[in-house]
Amino acid sequence: MGALVFDADGAVLAVRALVPAAGSIGLHVPPGVFRSIVALESGTVFIEIKAGPYAVPVAAEWGQWAPAEGEPGVVDCLAGMVVAVRGA
Repeated sequence: MGALVFDADGAVLAVRALVPAAGSIGLHVPPGVFRSIVALESGTVFIEIKAGPYAVPVAAEWGQWAPAEGEPGVVDCLAGMVVAVRGA
C-alpha cells in the first residue's frame, strides 16, 4: 500500500510506501492537503482518521484535477498512482 500527497494542481509532492513488515504503517497528513491511498495487494485494509464532527465534503475539498468516480480518466489516474507508489 502507498500514500500520495498532491499539490493544488495535482502534481505529486510525496509518495510513501506503507510496509507493515518494515515498520511503516501510517502517515500523518495535515488538514487541507490533497492525498490518496493506493492498495497494491488484495485484502489490504486501511483507515483514515479525521477530527470530527463529520461534515459532508464540499467541492473545494476535492482536487479539481482528479476525475470523479465513474468519469473517464479514472483508470489512467489510478494506474499513475500505482506506478508512483511502486517506485517509492
